[in-house]
Amino acid sequence: MCHHFGYDAHSKSTSQTGERIMLSAFVKACKPIIHHVKETIKNFTKPETAVLAVGTVSDITRSRKDLIAENAILRQQLLVLKRQVKRFLAVFCYIQALLHTFPVFNRHNFPL
Repeated sequence: MCHHFGYDAHSKSTSQTGERIMLSAFVKACKPIIHHVKETIKNFTKPETAVLAVGTVSDITRSRKDLIAENAILRQQLLVLKRQVKRFLAVFCYIQALLHTFPVFNRHNFPL
């Protein structure tokens, strides 16, 4: 057993097992919340049929110039959304890296 700076291989494997159990419990606890959020978003963004039919009829009567302008605005909104998703993924990866290194800080008694 190597006790270099309070480190031993057995405690590392034990802490990794504990991390897996905690992560598994966390994911299990989050599933109902995520399902509820998905359903809420789906219900909130689902258009009503009557509104959809009226919108289609109004689009038929609009000029090509108006439709092209609306299309450009919608494309811009998609670009902004894609940037936000990339930022979210970057933050998520950063948090995952911190969680991965958390036991190392704890073993060496660094302040959190």
